[in-house]
Amino acid sequence: MTVRRVVPVIHSESLRESRDFYGSLGFEEVMNHGWILTLASPAHPAAQVSVVTEDATAPVVRDPNGRVVNVLSHRRTPDA
Repeated sequence: MTVRRVVPVIHSESLRESRDFYGSLGFEEVMNHGWILTLASPAHPAAQVSVVTEDATAPVVRDPNGRVVNVLSHRRTPDA
């Protein structure tokens, strides 16, 4: 596995307020699933932060210190 970026995952009780706060720092919403949202810098898209709420349906992976690790992969779609 090749790591392309490490994104901090921050727990929040209010995704909207967190989105607004990080938006004031120049980040823009790039993904929102209702229980997790990711914001990225328009100038440097690899600079990201994810904000997560408690959601029993979301798979959780934790590191040895108990911190949430969000491991994801993007599939390439064949050219049409």
